[in-house]
Amino acid sequence: MNVNVSWGDVRFKGNPTIVYREISGLGEEVKPKQIVSYAEEHPESELHKCFTWDNDIAADKYRLYEARQIQCNLKITYTKDDSESKPQMIRAFFRTDTKPESGYKQTVNILRNENEYQGMLLVAKNELKSFERKYAMLTELEDIFKLIREL
Repeated sequence: MNVNVSWGDVRFKGNPTIVYREISGLGEEVKPKQIVSYAEEHPESELHKCFTWDNDIAADKYRLYEARQIQCNLKITYTKDDSESKPQMIRAFFRTDTKPESGYKQTVNILRNENEYQGMLLVAKNELKSFERKYAMLTELEDIFKLIREL
């Protein structure tokens, strides 16, 4: 089998082909902690280039990651205005723009604004397409993939 390795949406400094070989060489089932340990112990490796080794910078990046996790994991119970709707538990915040500098907005406000709603719908469709790319090798999901392509 001929394999071409590249970075996905996020780009790292290391050569993706060499990084792939380095991670694959760590075993059949590799945990993130093993990857960090290898990179730390092998400063000449491509994996080493992929990490932020300055602890002050890394700590700040991690806190930003935590802030995103906080926003993405807050849930609210939302009920539509009509009396027939059942309450739904939904995320409290969403991003309706995929630009890295864009922030999260309150879901209830997104649902009330047509432009924001359309932005959220576009993000959802892009995530479905990403799902299809991620699991394209699973032929059992082909019917679902066809539905995604129709969107």
